[in-house]
Amino acid sequence: MTTRTQRARASVRLAFVALTAVAACGCATGGAPQTPPVNPAQVIDADPLALFPGGAVVVGNLDTRAFYASGSVAAQLAAMLQSLVPPGQDVGVTVSQDVDRVLVAVYAGTGLDAVAVLSGRFDVGRMQAAAASHPPVPGRASWVMLPYAGRTIYTSNGAAMAPLTDHTLLAGSEGAVRRLLDRLAQGGPQPRTARELSDWMLKTVESQGAAFALAADIGAIPPALLRGWPLPTAMTGLLRVAVISDFHPPGLNVASTLAYVDPAHAVAGANALRQVGAVADIAGKLGAGPQLQNLSIVPEGPTVGCKFALDEESVRRSLASLTKVFAGALPHPPG
Repeated sequence: MTTRTQRARASVRLAFVALTAVAACGCATGGAPQTPPVNPAQVIDADPLALFPGGAVVVGNLDTRAFYASGSVAAQLAAMLQSLVPPGQDVGVTVSQDVDRVLVAVYAGTGLDAVAVLSGRFDVGRMQAAAASHPPVPGRASWVMLPYAGRTIYTSNGAAMAPLTDHTLLAGSEGAVRRLLDRLAQGGPQPRTARELSDWMLKTVESQGAAFALAADIGAIPPALLRGWPLPTAMTGLLRVAVISDFHPPGLNVASTLAYVDPAHAVAGANALRQVGAVADIAGKLGAGPQLQNLSIVPEGPTVGCKFALDEESVRRSLASLTKVFAGALPHPPG
């Protein structure tokens, strides 16, 4: 009995010594096992949608790389957009070469404020050199480089750009960009990883195969912001709009879902959309716009499904006409 007791005590002592040794090793190496440090840049690049705060009234996703890689009308549309909205060449950014995707969020306060997250390749050193080599010129908006919230922000006439990593860049109104930088700084070295945008918006803008997708929460826009605008009849009682499009034969294909307050408003909205479609069809046949094909407008309960296609050739003609109109209306910098 004594021998068994001695053996038991010896086992307890050995276990205690082993636990003490393990604890000592843990203390010597800093306590709990160390987890690999988080790379903030990788977190930001992995999910740009997590950068947006909640409450957006519009969220859009433009697959820029797909546009430029396409040999169809998509490339022409992308080129037109680049010519109408200079993408920041003065700070070393060219959309066709550097940007793969553009995510946009619009927020409603006293007015509408937009901010975009661009994914691609951004050389911060090149941006700084480009901004420094373009000094202010009278009569021309130029970019001014400033430190803000631990990062560098480029501002020009109310617009702003701010590189977050080599692959993610913010752009939009200066106020909106500064707010996102403030929000990012509040997270410290660990960027936010939780998405705050509405689930239905995220599902829309992440639709597989879409070259462009948009989700609009019409019901969340303050009525004061819409007052005075000539709103179409189809918007009466409209709550939400989800749109996805791609570029496949015959050209531009669009599918949308419109959600109304009740089935009666959905039926009225569908009738209004059919009237718009009839006018667009006549305009297309007269050569005054793209030709509508396969138009389908189907109300189902409080929602309306709308699908149509635009043939590539008529879209090309319309884009060429729009380019001439806008090019003549845009102011040209002196010199």
